[in-house]
Amino acid sequence: MISDPVTYEAKIPRERRSCSPKLQAALMTQMPPSRCPLYDLDRRFWCGSHCVETACPVASWLEEYYQSIESTSPFLGVSVGCNKAMDAVDTLRMGSRNPEFIKEKWLNAMFDESTSIEQKRGACNQGLEPPITLKENVPQRPAIMHCIEPVPSTVARLESAAASLGWDTESYGQKLVISPFAIGKDTDESGMYFPSAVENEGVETLSLESCSNPTNRESLGCQHVSVYSLDAYSDKYLPKEQVINVLNIDVEGFDFDVMQGGLRVLQRSEYLEFEYHMVGSWRKQSLRDAIDMLDSQGFTCYWAGREKLWRITGEGCFLDHYEHKCWSNVACVSRELAPQLSEMMERIFTETIQSRSFVLHSKVKGCTGWNQCISTN
Repeated sequence: MISDPVTYEAKIPRERRSCSPKLQAALMTQMPPSRCPLYDLDRRFWCGSHCVETACPVASWLEEYYQSIESTSPFLGVSVGCNKAMDAVDTLRMGSRNPEFIKEKWLNAMFDESTSIEQKRGACNQGLEPPITLKENVPQRPAIMHCIEPVPSTVARLESAAASLGWDTESYGQKLVISPFAIGKDTDESGMYFPSAVENEGVETLSLESCSNPTNRESLGCQHVSVYSLDAYSDKYLPKEQVINVLNIDVEGFDFDVMQGGLRVLQRSEYLEFEYHMVGSWRKQSLRDAIDMLDSQGFTCYWAGREKLWRITGEGCFLDHYEHKCWSNVACVSRELAPQLSEMMERIFTETIQSRSFVLHSKVKGCTGWNQCISTN
């Protein structure tokens, strides 16, 4: 067991890629610090381009990678804060190469005709995106996808949908596992309150702190939910020693907490995505600290855009305004466990930063709340 990131750092040689002044200038052009039309000097309403470009990423590099490999070894995916499981279904489809795993079928099982289009499509319109493209004439592979979701009413929907489709029963080594737990920095045997009212089903902004105020618990239908650290969940529910191919963390501001409670899980993960936020623990945490910790674990991290990447890891690559907190997304790859994917993501970063046709995404309409930029397509 690794006691801390510094100890682990000495065991894995790090592939340091620095950002020269010329590259920093290019990054500043594509990731400028002020995308809000109005911002004050004490930075209460400052937000950088990462607040706009990376709010709803499209991980084309993952799809490209899984189309390029023909491995038949078992695939293992973990989604922490799975919500409606649309991304989890896409990941299971990609990892298994099974065309039966498709979002349209899943959403029809999850919701009835009375469900609004807004709830079905998700915060980033995932429900409207086409399914992951599968390469033809490549055999399927065993694949288990863990969907970890704490909201009890959402869990009930997930379990019902998985059972109705038969996806909760392992077939040809393929299965969608619904886990009704919260994941935090530490395991809490006493559990934690979490919203459970039916009207909260699939709401993507509920988190560990939603029920922290006792006066809100009745209206939110708060119930006790078991809380595990990511390492404790892994010890109890994941196959021992198996590489985790894809790890997604989306826990409304507690992402760094989950990572800190999952160092052993990170050591066997090929690919990681997480959200950077203005809520939850991120309010008092530093993104630079998270990137440095992940670097010491062997990860190179990038801002994740729509088929675009901007590297954050490396000397001189982290720009000061990246600490401006907002809803944004980061993608990281293990240099040791997934060297091919690592090179692929670095290539996409190079193509992004060298693109002569690059334009800042969308038109920024304004800012709401803490450093949150809103854009229109």
